[in-house]
Amino acid sequence: MLFAIIQYGFIFAAYITVRNASSVGARQAIINSNTAIGFARAAVGPMLDPNLATITLTPTNLPSGQAYSI
Repeated sequence: MLFAIIQYGFIFAAYITVRNASSVGARQAIINSNTAIGFARAAVGPMLDPNLATITLTPTNLPSGQAYSI
């Protein structure tokens, strides 16, 4: 039971890392879309392997401008 709790903690930490990376990448895409993928890869680094991350910027047209989804 103790090891299951510890394993769940590792999985939850990886989930938080991916969620943080998407937030950092989206923020950087708003500021400067040229380096958004690099920033998202750097944010994944502490917990996961950044070389295995697949990041795709998808532009979305809005009436007031343009947005990106990661």
